[in-house]
Amino acid sequence: MKQFVALLSAAGLACSLLVAPQTARANVIEPTPALPPTVGGYAVSTACVTAPGGSACLVSGFISNFSVTATYLTTPSVEEDVVGTALFTGLLFDNVGGVPGTTFFGPLSGTANVGLSFAGRTPTIQTGTFPTTVTLFDVSGTAIVAGAILFTFDATLNPATPSTGSTTVTNLGNDRFDVSSSFEIFPQFSLNGGPFVPGPESTVSLQPSAVPEPSPVLLLLTGLGAIALVPQLRRNARAK
Repeated sequence: MKQFVALLSAAGLACSLLVAPQTARANVIEPTPALPPTVGGYAVSTACVTAPGGSACLVSGFISNFSVTATYLTTPSVEEDVVGTALFTGLLFDNVGGVPGTTFFGPLSGTANVGLSFAGRTPTIQTGTFPTTVTLFDVSGTAIVAGAILFTFDATLNPATPSTGSTTVTNLGNDRFDVSSSFEIFPQFSLNGGPFVPGPESTVSLQPSAVPEPSPVLLLLTGLGAIALVPQLRRNARAK
């Protein structure tokens, strides 16, 4: 009975740890003030769209591994424009009334062409807060399961609505710079080669990494399995 009570207590603790709110930083630490940051990436909020080519929800969208192809200053206003490519990953689920359903289409991966404009940033002004405009956002990806393409996904900026936000670069000393960035993107989507349709506004924020979190259910079952083995391990130890 004591073992059963101990098991329930440990299980309760595991549940409380799993459901406790997790705080995620919306910034990264990098060795240079380069923009976009050379570490971390941009997390994209969930977006559900219904288009002539299909219906789906993008979950856990992440843009990382930036490769800058051009950096230049625009005139007459002073701002730094950056254009490059990146890796885009995410998960595709079915769309049930504008929210992700339980049908998993597959993991999504592809390339992204990204352009950002940082107002007020110059070669001599590398830190501070810079109003940011997304000037280019072209994403193409496919959901592949067992070697077969199940879904194609394309996104680009909606020219009718500017996508803006801000980026802050803070010098922490010792070649450490804190970079925080967030903005709103107004995209349009094409599914399975269909025409582009306006999608919902998406929040994009800078995150340290794109490492997926383990499933809470899987963690709970693993923890309960380990707890259940404790009495058996004790009996084996006494028998030796």
